[in-house]
Amino acid sequence: MLILDYLKGLLFVIYFLTMIYMIGTAFTKYESAPARLIVGYIIHVVILAIPGIVVQTLKFNWRIFFYYTIVADIICIIISIIFLKKRKIHLFEGSILKFFENYWFIIFITIILVLMVCFQNVSLWENGSADDGYYLVKIFQFPFAKNPYDLQMQTGVHLLQKTFDIRNFSTFEIEDSVYLYLTAIPSTLFARLFLAFINYFIFTCSIYCFAEKVTSILGFNIKKKNLQYFTVITVLLCFNTDVLARNHIIELRDHWIINRFMYFGSALAKSCTLLWTSILLIDNKKPTIKLAIEYAIISFVLLTRSTTALPLLIVSLIVYFLIYFWNSKKAFVFFTVFLFVLSGIIKDNASGLSKHFFDGAGYYNYLSNNTQSFVFIIPLAFILIYLYLKKSHCQIVKSSIFIISIILFFILDPINNITEFSSQYFFVFNRGLASAILLMITYACIIFGCIISTSLLKYKKVYSLRSFFTALLALIIALSSLTLQKGSPRAVLHEGRVFLHNPLFTISTVPNLAKVLDSLQNNQNKPMVSLLPATIWKPYYMDKRVHEGDLNETTPHIASAIRQFVPNIISLTPYWYSVQSDDPIYAKLSKKELASYNEFLTSKNPKTETITKFKNLLDHYPINCIVVWYSESCPYLENFGFKRYKVLKDENVTLYIYYR
Repeated sequence: MLILDYLKGLLFVIYFLTMIYMIGTAFTKYESAPARLIVGYIIHVVILAIPGIVVQTLKFNWRIFFYYTIVADIICIIISIIFLKKRKIHLFEGSILKFFENYWFIIFITIILVLMVCFQNVSLWENGSADDGYYLVKIFQFPFAKNPYDLQMQTGVHLLQKTFDIRNFSTFEIEDSVYLYLTAIPSTLFARLFLAFINYFIFTCSIYCFAEKVTSILGFNIKKKNLQYFTVITVLLCFNTDVLARNHIIELRDHWIINRFMYFGSALAKSCTLLWTSILLIDNKKPTIKLAIEYAIISFVLLTRSTTALPLLIVSLIVYFLIYFWNSKKAFVFFTVFLFVLSGIIKDNASGLSKHFFDGAGYYNYLSNNTQSFVFIIPLAFILIYLYLKKSHCQIVKSSIFIISIILFFILDPINNITEFSSQYFFVFNRGLASAILLMITYACIIFGCIISTSLLKYKKVYSLRSFFTALLALIIALSSLTLQKGSPRAVLHEGRVFLHNPLFTISTVPNLAKVLDSLQNNQNKPMVSLLPATIWKPYYMDKRVHEGDLNETTPHIASAIRQFVPNIISLTPYWYSVQSDDPIYAKLSKKELASYNEFLTSKNPKTETITKFKNLLDHYPINCIVVWYSESCPYLENFGFKRYKVLKDENVTLYIYYR
């Protein structure tokens, strides 16, 4: 069954990437295959996202979107085939072998990135710092919930959502839910491997297209088959964020998303927004209606992945116009004054986010620490030196200023008021700063790569081995990232063996428990309201562990992860979340009341006060399933009127499952 799930996932990836590549090839005239694939993806998202927003806003039946997506995909494929034949376009640029020779390295890099995720068991088991208690549950439950729009995802209780909730604009979950339902692959495997592969592939193609654009601006004549080697930068950008933070090198806010949970819509927004806007705007073409439409479409697509793209989209546009108006003194002065006035007007409304560059645990300052880092200083200095040497080349000057200016709009007061205001939340603002730093590093690496590539042309034997050396470099970066994170090559191998025992990209206890609870729910033939351990073992604060280096401690999540496998269960104890509901049954349920379960769960000999509080909780709410760690807890549950259903034993934990 597991092999079949992996095979179905592989076929889905091939189908999806082929489909968007066909769409991009049929409807655009871009020369490079990565550019056509990205455009195909953009077109496909537009086709699905518009009805997706309508369905979510008006709370239509999910089946409407399901059938629409199937029909839309079929029509897209048929029309693409007709256009390709009519225009006599060869999908693989004349020869499959030549096509593979030109782009094989992109696939190679994507495989490396996905394999790196397989060694991130701690984060996978922790359910993406509990974020997957929302995103992955939402993707999975769409086909099964009676009303998937008015739920608190982490618990499953009813919670009426606003008609114009900003989350309705995010459609990647409803889009992915169709393919998850069709493939019937376990949700964690589908999202964390196969959807992640697609997004990593799009990210790598975006690096290729950005390199293609920059090399053209810089005046380097790089052949198509050599451009692909610039995508080794992607592995560098995915270097483990814990290692960088723990060693006080650089802290890229929420970069763990790209390291481990690339299927998130926010991961694509974080990694690709500035790449896509730069590809469109960095050469500072004259504003046209065509350019405006292209930018609007890109913005729409990125915002449907995550609204955290908004500040990056706004900053890119501002920087574009600043550089464009440079040659017209009056226009430049007017626009600059306008920006400062706007910064002053919104200062009171901006939340002063630049004063709150610290992370959630107060360990790190994203401004002062990062701007003092050699990872920030060296690329910036390199770009400035290159800019000085090429100051007579107008396009090089403009492109370099474009890259640097984006960072300035995040770190310089008062003009960063605009960025603050559009970010609204400090984590969004600091994510934007991280994206700007990554763009600068990418730009510097491309310039450096062009210089090295040109220099090596003199040495034909060395140049002929460029594919070998670049592939070796990618492997060295990846293995260095894993080894430094885990502590030794032996620890990396151990982590790989752990993954082989938990091949669904989650700890095996969760799907094992889900099967038992699903069976119990079917036998009872009534909704299950459960109290499950928030984690398998004692919780340990993630930020503290990362910054203090205690990475061996893990807190695999159960309560927030169980609904990724059993959608209709109500789980009242997800880690880091409190129950929020307008259902009168649960409206007054508080963390304090639920704490009695945690006290009961963690004690082999609970106090009388704890037992009394826990009994009151069970008397006031329709809880009909309880899972506990210790056999000593069982007699108490039986006294409360619960019956034992099963004892689940696996290599991680023993769980006692009771019902009434």
